[in-house]
Amino acid sequence: MTTLSSPHIYFHLLLLFLLRHLPPCSAAAGGRWSVLLPTIGITAMHMQLLPNDRLVIFDRTDFGSSNISLPDGKCRADPNDKALKLDCTAHSVEYDVASNSVRPLTVLTDVWCSSGALTPDGTLVQTGGFNDGDHVVRVYRPCDKCDWEEIPFGLIQRRWYATSHILPDGRQIIIGGRRQFNYEFYPKRSQFEKLQNLPFLVQTYDHEIENNLYPFVFLHTDGNLFIFANNRAILLDYTTNQVLKTYPNVPGGDPRNYPSTGSAVLLPLKIVHGIVDVVEVLVCGGAPKGANFNAKIGKFDRALDTCGRIKISDPNPEWVMETMPMGRVMSDILLLPNRDVLLINGGSSGTAGWESGRDPVLQPVIYKPDNPTGSRFEVQNPSTIPRMYHSTAVLVRDGRVLVSGSNPHECYNFTNVLYPTELSLEAFSPSYLDPTLYAHRPKILSPITRFQYGKRVMIQFTVQSLLDLNLVSVTMVAPSFNTHSFSMNQRLLVLESSNVSKVVGGLKYEVEVTAPASGKIAPAGYYLVFVVHENIPSEGVWIHVAIFILKRGETPKERGSGGPRGSAPGWGRKPWRYPISLLLSPTKIESIIKMTNPVSMKDMHKTFAKLEKFSGQDFRRWQKKMHFYLTDLKVVYVLSTPFPAFVENETLEQTRNRSKWENADYICRGHILNGMSDSLFDVYQNVESAKELWDRLEAKYMAEDVSSKKFLVGNFLNYKMVDTRPVMEQYHELQRMLG
Repeated sequence: MTTLSSPHIYFHLLLLFLLRHLPPCSAAAGGRWSVLLPTIGITAMHMQLLPNDRLVIFDRTDFGSSNISLPDGKCRADPNDKALKLDCTAHSVEYDVASNSVRPLTVLTDVWCSSGALTPDGTLVQTGGFNDGDHVVRVYRPCDKCDWEEIPFGLIQRRWYATSHILPDGRQIIIGGRRQFNYEFYPKRSQFEKLQNLPFLVQTYDHEIENNLYPFVFLHTDGNLFIFANNRAILLDYTTNQVLKTYPNVPGGDPRNYPSTGSAVLLPLKIVHGIVDVVEVLVCGGAPKGANFNAKIGKFDRALDTCGRIKISDPNPEWVMETMPMGRVMSDILLLPNRDVLLINGGSSGTAGWESGRDPVLQPVIYKPDNPTGSRFEVQNPSTIPRMYHSTAVLVRDGRVLVSGSNPHECYNFTNVLYPTELSLEAFSPSYLDPTLYAHRPKILSPITRFQYGKRVMIQFTVQSLLDLNLVSVTMVAPSFNTHSFSMNQRLLVLESSNVSKVVGGLKYEVEVTAPASGKIAPAGYYLVFVVHENIPSEGVWIHVAIFILKRGETPKERGSGGPRGSAPGWGRKPWRYPISLLLSPTKIESIIKMTNPVSMKDMHKTFAKLEKFSGQDFRRWQKKMHFYLTDLKVVYVLSTPFPAFVENETLEQTRNRSKWENADYICRGHILNGMSDSLFDVYQNVESAKELWDRLEAKYMAEDVSSKKFLVGNFLNYKMVDTRPVMEQYHELQRMLG
């Protein structure tokens, strides 16, 4: 047996001490890449992390066949599909982070270039798409065997290339889209809720190119919306549809939105004494003016290499421009839990669109917003897989960034093309995940699951290395919906913390933090909470910020809440009730819709496809067919049953019945409109209720039918057969008169 002398023992003890207590070294810089799956079966055009650590991923239904089959021999029959009328492959999958496996999902209508957000209960509500999916709302609930549920006519207008954002009241606002210069909400508060026009989207529209699709939208901590489109921005009070502020144009005037696709992010929000003093937005990359037109003729302009940063909370904000290490178009910007910003994916020339991008940028870049200007960008280690148009990236709970997608072709194309369709899923592990830094990485011990606005929470954690109390912080990250180089609803808060102290026994510590003060700072829903030490984050834990709901007869003052925006100082002294959409969660509202409309979308497509569009003739026949169809959907009762009136001290059952009637009326009205020709749809689309629409059609076209029949009867009675024409020819004329 070999023994060590005293000097050797001291040397080894010193070495162990240094390995455990030295600060992180620079050797870990640059991050690392790993391929998780060579194929997930589809190309990842859209991606959302759910609070059960699974990703919902989907592309579009009219690509043709994907590379993964629907389960149990199922097939999707869609007479409106532009590629396959009968498709037995999946166009959506669920990826399980823990098991590194995928499960095919069934999406029925086209989700191409759509938007979405998580509701406060963790349900993904996805809105719009293309073709038969442009008015559809789809719901995906996080559970082991769940699949997509679809709500036809959930939207007032078609939403293709629109942006969604979750609001403090738990609803979504859906802004813009192709040839849509307006916004709407989901779920609706009443059947009478209308579109709101947004002239800003007209002003930012470049003729034939657009450059204002997928606008960058962020919830300001004052409760208003910052909206950036093309090369300029406004602050919008969406409750009154008033523009409160117009920001300066980005210097240079080059476009930053689709198809000149840059990206943007709301920089980390630091809470001090319950408020956020500084609110900043960063917009990076894009394509110069004319680049989209040039790409169509084979000339690929260099992408923009600038970022604009603006303090939107300043009274007189100005853009501060910075230069990236390389130009980027179609890149994604993600917030990392240690407050760094990651730029990833994209190309360095061309624009977004079919075959319009060139020169993949394989190297991610870290942007450190707290560093001095000129020292904020750090180039990371490259991937080997180009991620061009239709690629995506999301942060997951362990701190990695999962990257997938890339398909610049109108269908799946794997051979003889510059950038083949990419089905792989890979992970980028930032430098804070380097194994040599394990001892410095905190681990959260306390089982926190819920935050209440403004309340203090104690978080216990452990760190194997020597802890620097001054280098501990707690961050809170909202999971985002990523598509087309924009992560909707992305938000990182640096929580107000104090009293970092050591717990007696072992290497345990605790830090006291204060939850955000309101839904304006942190909309209700699920967040990932991280303890950060020496710029190294722990693995995240899911916490739930619950939406605030009054009990019946209770006032906000009694529960310590302020009133709605714009309310007077004395608000709260009288009983007040939330609208139906807040008394019932979005999940419950959708379940009511499902009860109202139990027919499967597959059967609905088959039946509705056979119904001839009404174009102004033969109204009575069309009306009977439509009535049969609405009866089958169990919504026809709204044509004869009045809207349930509001009553004082109503029961929950009465509230549910009224909500059920509202949604049935919405579905009924939508199906009647969809059964008309395009020209008649344009005439009647703004009629507010199904009954009013039905009555108007009857008043106009029933009379015309009667008049037409009188004319035919007169012709029949006056008809005379002649010897100079064949008998059968005259017989057929009489048959046509009789219909």
